[in-house]
Amino acid sequence: MLSSLGIDPSRIRHVQPCTRRTRWQSIVNWLTRYQPPAEGPNLEQVRGYLEAFYHLCEIEEWQRALSLMLHKLDTPAQAQLHYQLKLWGYLPEQMKLYEALVDHVEPQWQGRLLQFVGAVYQSQGNYDQAQTYCDRSLKIFQTAGDPVDRGMVLSHLGEICYALGDYAAAIDYQERWLAIASAKATPWSDWAT
Repeated sequence: MLSSLGIDPSRIRHVQPCTRRTRWQSIVNWLTRYQPPAEGPNLEQVRGYLEAFYHLCEIEEWQRALSLMLHKLDTPAQAQLHYQLKLWGYLPEQMKLYEALVDHVEPQWQGRLLQFVGAVYQSQGNYDQAQTYCDRSLKIFQTAGDPVDRGMVLSHLGEICYALGDYAAAIDYQERWLAIASAKATPWSDWAT
């Protein structure tokens, strides 16, 4: 894990100031020495990753924190850390990861994180907040990201509008997503060869 994050423990003793060095040492310890209880709750199984993530954020190592959040876990689902939290039902913990990064990463990832926050709010039935975050995400994807990112947010907004009973807007969003998906689709003849 350390090498995938570009962390060399032997170089930590040279980090200045001391407070930053202490954070780096904590990151290394959480990722290499933490042993979760064998029969502990699922959240304890990933506690080392979560603690390392927050230490990375505290020293503004945003890209490394993002990489850790996207790390695939050795679970039956083989899901990334942030998604595994959702599968286990730890939505508040999932939300904290997204919120820690949202204003500190490149625009494409910021758009995705905003959409992820919207998805958490939607799953909690807070459709107004979900729509607010997805609208922010869509605004970013109008200029950054690829069409699929934009299409995914459009689809998500369609689901939110449907849940709110605004069926005309829901259809409009889904048709806009369908247009993007159709343009990106590989013709069937290419699949058959």
